[in-house]
Amino acid sequence: MAENQLNILRYLSLLVISIFIVFVKDPYLLILLATFLLFKIIKLARWSFFSELSVLLWYAFFEGVIQKTVGVTGNTLSWAGTHMPFYFDELSIATISFLLIELFFLEFTKIISNEKNIYRLNLGIPLGLAIFLSLISSILMVLVFPSLPTFTANLVTRRTQGLSSLYGLVLFSLVLSSLTVEQSFQHKILYVFYAFNIFWSFGHAERVEVLGYLSYIVLKSINFYKFSLNKKTYKKMKKIFYVIIIITILLAMYIGLTRMGNSKVTISSFFVNFLSQGTVGDVTYIFNCATDLWKKGLEVNGVTYLDYLYRLIPGIHSNYSSETMLHFLYPETMGGQLFFAEPMMNFGLVGTVIMNIVFFIIMGWILHNSSKKYMGYFYIPIVIEIFRTAYYGRASWMLACFIEVPIIYFTIYILKKIFYTTKTKISE
Repeated sequence: MAENQLNILRYLSLLVISIFIVFVKDPYLLILLATFLLFKIIKLARWSFFSELSVLLWYAFFEGVIQKTVGVTGNTLSWAGTHMPFYFDELSIATISFLLIELFFLEFTKIISNEKNIYRLNLGIPLGLAIFLSLISSILMVLVFPSLPTFTANLVTRRTQGLSSLYGLVLFSLVLSSLTVEQSFQHKILYVFYAFNIFWSFGHAERVEVLGYLSYIVLKSINFYKFSLNKKTYKKMKKIFYVIIIITILLAMYIGLTRMGNSKVTISSFFVNFLSQGTVGDVTYIFNCATDLWKKGLEVNGVTYLDYLYRLIPGIHSNYSSETMLHFLYPETMGGQLFFAEPMMNFGLVGTVIMNIVFFIIMGWILHNSSKKYMGYFYIPIVIEIFRTAYYGRASWMLACFIEVPIIYFTIYILKKIFYTTKTKISE
């Protein structure tokens, strides 16, 4: 009890200090505060969905600080302050409030232990079925991108070839593959399928889902095998994963530099790309546009959240998604949107802080059911879409969770009943 009271006192002290720094509005103090909160989150959550999301949102804020202090180049955030005012104060409040709310949930709820439990669930996929799902996943990936990988694919070409125009097919294929992770350490052939999916997607400049896919494979593996492997083998597995992740991130940065036509990539260009990252700067600028909409009194009062209902109907296209509306109202934007953009354009700054709280309440509710096998399926697209959640909006995984996952779950249930129950009876 005394320790809990001390933690509450520490949190309240940090909250007061954070509010003071936000009111001071010094960008250097603000990035130091955000970085301090990020390190506390990583210390509590270790490697998790929540620590990853925090890093992605911190990075966007970092881009905002660069623009505020010295100015960025190479992305549309450089227009903030010229095409319209740069709403840095609103970006600061949205980011700092998110990190503080997250820290509260990590400190005083079981959200992290529940997340670890959901990775430790045995989804019960037999080896034969795992290989079948992996094969289907890789075939779908080739159908989506039927040309040979170049790692410099033009965006327009990439989005008009094969089946890439079908919404969510890449995610669907990666969900199928992710169901097999618990079999992978004993049966290394599955790693061949994982490597192929990553190679083929990256080869066609598709980064967003694949980075989340790799993230799920690692999170599932390091949690699922933690108590079944000896310490030496477990540590070796983690080191291999860390090396793969570093290589993958560097490759993702390379693709980002080359896919729009940059032919010369150097070490200095990698460093400059980190300080002024194209995608992150672009989506941060879109948050600025969403704030501008609210500042002009043109907030849409929840209309874009009704669009989520349309997203649950496969094949239905709506013009009322937040991304579509922002691009229509601000045609110079490059697509995507920062995590905070949708609540900002709907409800303004106070609404954004409230929606940060709502987000963690929803995630806490999802993870509260971490002992149920179905939730192990349900959580997969949420993790795979973590980069899209941070930089493209929250609706992208809804179709997979509420339509595709139930279909996959019950199809696998039927297949296991037909083939594996029958085999068991015959062997008896």
